[in-house]
Amino acid sequence: MAASEAYIQLKNKADERILDIINLYTPLKKAGINYVGMCPFHTEKTPSFKVYQNSNKAFYKCFGCDAGGSVFDFLMKMENLTFPECCERLKKYLNYVDEFQPKPPRVQEPVKTSHDYINPEYAKLTFANYDKNYFVQFLKKNFDETTVTDLINRFYIGTALNGATIFYIVDECEEIRTGQIIMYNPITGKRLKNLPISWIHAQPGFQNFQSKLCFFGQHQLEEFGKPIAIVESPKTAVIMTAVYPDYIWLASMGATQLQVSKFEPLKDREIILFPDYDAYKLWDTIMWKAIKLNYDVTIYASLFEIVNSMNEVEKQDYLKCDIADLYLSKLNF
Repeated sequence: MAASEAYIQLKNKADERILDIINLYTPLKKAGINYVGMCPFHTEKTPSFKVYQNSNKAFYKCFGCDAGGSVFDFLMKMENLTFPECCERLKKYLNYVDEFQPKPPRVQEPVKTSHDYINPEYAKLTFANYDKNYFVQFLKKNFDETTVTDLINRFYIGTALNGATIFYIVDECEEIRTGQIIMYNPITGKRLKNLPISWIHAQPGFQNFQSKLCFFGQHQLEEFGKPIAIVESPKTAVIMTAVYPDYIWLASMGATQLQVSKFEPLKDREIILFPDYDAYKLWDTIMWKAIKLNYDVTIYASLFEIVNSMNEVEKQDYLKCDIADLYLSKLNF
């Protein structure tokens, strides 16, 4: 067998076992579709080390120390091995598991959090019945099938029993903090205001659940090279992702939920705020507070200016509008 063929065969086998190999050095747990754990390369209190494995890729990435790469990179860094030594170590491990003796993992303090998480198995039960999901029906009237499917998968959109939409709030470690349940008109895409917004953690079976909101869409922060765009509602973040995919769209989950304390995961990223018309002045104040803390933040003023330029009759229809409303109404922005 040619050397390249032998390497490809070894790599394929190692990719299949990447979780088993890395788990020997740091315990991993499932978070969404990937796995997270404490980084074995630096000390941390909150897990920022992620392992990705599917039919197309198998690699690790630490969002704390920026270490990352294949299973080969992991072993070479962990054991201070050359590439040939790494290949021999992998062959031995894959064929003779009992003879593989990794370094013992560092003992670390148990992770303490001030909030709870939603079991991903619960969420999986709601990833269905999209033909009955009124918001998804609305999306299909405005975007093609492929785009809608991508949006559902990207944002972990679920379906409640009554046709309402569940927007799961997933953090950068792909842990589900909670989910917001909203009913929409499938024709207009407007929220049915006679039906109150509810939350997953407020449902039966979640007694004593301690919730803590982060940005909706925060799990997308693993994508680098794109500016961060923050809007108020998850509906707007979803729609604008289809319209302007060059931004990473997050939602604050309400005008007053935009707080500088939530910006910590966004450090060193370009941030653009897109408030609803009636929240512009509030968010402008928050922008200046963030700037004083050295965040790279600007605010989108065109929506505010467009609505302000309308006459009083026209303006009434846009007093609570957001950037997605402008797009859907075919106004320029």
